[in-house]
Amino acid sequence: MKMRICIDPGHGGRDPGAVGPTGVKEKNVVLNIADHMRRQIEQGKNERERLVRDIERVENSADAARFFAASGGVELYLRHQRERLKNLDYARHEYFYTRQTDVWLTLASRVGVAERAQADMFISLHCNGFRRSEVHGTETFFRTDNLRGMRLAEAINIQIVEGLGWQNRGIKQTRSFAVLRGYNATIPSVLVEFNFITNPVMENRLFQPSVQVLLADAVLHGINDYLT
Repeated sequence: MKMRICIDPGHGGRDPGAVGPTGVKEKNVVLNIADHMRRQIEQGKNERERLVRDIERVENSADAARFFAASGGVELYLRHQRERLKNLDYARHEYFYTRQTDVWLTLASRVGVAERAQADMFISLHCNGFRRSEVHGTETFFRTDNLRGMRLAEAINIQIVEGLGWQNRGIKQTRSFAVLRGYNATIPSVLVEFNFITNPVMENRLFQPSVQVLLADAVLHGINDYLT
């Protein structure tokens, strides 16, 4: 079943979100991560199509068994290709974005994007901030009583923590975040706090494109884990 997934890069425009010690803004970091997600999804779609064609070709080829005999047989090859296809499952779904440029949106309008799209899932992207600069770690929020949101939060949070080696501050339930209310309270919805941009070390890492790519990958594979 193809899912409709809404990605919400937090803040934007006149609202910078949290700001790091050297001026790196949350709104720009999360927008970049969403952009990397979009690129990875497009690449994943192309790779999935190639894998599907290859699997069908090998399954229907009388010559395939002879060709792959020397490397363990056709079933081993097909098992490998199907596993690769499974890891790209996120790319077969349809994605919507609350913003793709540096614009300001109300919290209600972000929920409205998900509702108009009849989204099956909502993921809001953020960087945390705190007055004590030594605080760091990843945490992911879900709306109290939204059990599907809890499962999605667990899946994404562990991918970030394990993929980046960051401190795990855990998943947390809340009723205070407006983007998890209304329509979004009826579907699996989470708010991801990648790390504390107010921590000098983490500000530097969150600013790095290579780290942003890893975070985009972690969210997408968290989606995979939730759906499989």
